[in-house]
Amino acid sequence: MDRSILLGLFLLFIIFHCYHAEAVDAKIHQPPPLPRYPFIDSTANVILSPEHLQPFLRKLKELKTNQRQQVRIAHLGDSHVQADFMPSRLRRLFQEEFGDAGRGLVFFYAQAGTHGPLDYQTDSPQEWIARRRIFQKEGPAIGISGMGISNTASVFSLGLSPKKVEEPLHFNKVTLFHDGRGTYTYQWEIIEGEQKMRQAARKQFFLHNTPPQSSVAYLPEVSSGIRIHGKDQKSGSEAQIYGLLLEDETRPGVLFNMMGVNGATYYHFNRAEYFTQQMGHLQPDLILITLGTNEAIQSRFYPDQFRKEIRELLQKLKGVCPESNLLLMTNPNVLVRRQIPAPYTLPVREIIREVAKEEGAAVWDWYAVMGGEESIRDWYAADLAYKDFIHFTEKGYILQARLLFESIMKEYRAGH
Repeated sequence: MDRSILLGLFLLFIIFHCYHAEAVDAKIHQPPPLPRYPFIDSTANVILSPEHLQPFLRKLKELKTNQRQQVRIAHLGDSHVQADFMPSRLRRLFQEEFGDAGRGLVFFYAQAGTHGPLDYQTDSPQEWIARRRIFQKEGPAIGISGMGISNTASVFSLGLSPKKVEEPLHFNKVTLFHDGRGTYTYQWEIIEGEQKMRQAARKQFFLHNTPPQSSVAYLPEVSSGIRIHGKDQKSGSEAQIYGLLLEDETRPGVLFNMMGVNGATYYHFNRAEYFTQQMGHLQPDLILITLGTNEAIQSRFYPDQFRKEIRELLQKLKGVCPESNLLLMTNPNVLVRRQIPAPYTLPVREIIREVAKEEGAAVWDWYAVMGGEESIRDWYAADLAYKDFIHFTEKGYILQARLLFESIMKEYRAGH
């Protein structure tokens, strides 16, 4: 056979083999197909104004090609977020695709007297005072988690560990967010690590105020649990704690951070004393905002004030996180008292879209994706929405996360 023919056949074989390998590799990273529901508008499942996400998408590509160590996402919102069903699935989807850089932001929800994520637990022998609403007049300031806890004990401890042994956390850098007044010293102690440390070396001090209102600890090993010890420096001191940031610097990947507060609105985050400042410490590459439901169901609504609140929060975030991209979700279709359409659903949705466009933010129109008017009834009938016709079931939140992730990945794969 002619040598040129043999060479051509050989090249065809190589091309086919490479194409097949790429196809197999792509299939490995593809999540299972989304379940089909007739009421979901798949044509609406796109990012509006996607050009505002391009820097974030480029960072994801750099992470994928080993040109970047970490990409950070911050997801703030209301009860849809605090339940953590949606954020935890988003975290898993991003980290399965781009790598797992650790658990991210955690908070002591049990000590605040409310529910939190299902993958970790916290404990303390002391009683804590909590502030979960901006309208509460008493209690500590509100920080990066959207909440705050405080204690006046001369010594205290706070522990954090995974709920399931088979699902460990992993981190070797811990940032403690606090009030920054220096009236307490903080020490850390590994309670679950890959190797057993010598008892004499277990308790060590945080690096204090690095930057202000935060203290950092670099652990000697990747660990799964930690205990924080606080000691006052003078009588009558008060410790205020706003959260822990858990990072694994041994792995490249996505660090996904959740800040959800039941009943929250744009007003809440605008007036949280230390929220914006501490977000500046986090410096996320993407800020995802899931707010608007509580504004839509309230008895009174002032469009101009709502527009002002959205603009104020976006401008504050851009001021402290100038490299962050913003992605706003519209509010969902919900019912009041299980039967009456929320009175301000459409005005809230339209104002979110309008202000996002004016402020250079991308939008995911959740109202349209879920099916629009009265679609919450279809979600309830399909066991995707809770019986209050405002919240979703775990199954529904997981589907929501997958839909949002797919809309982002459409832009990522398009490579605009």
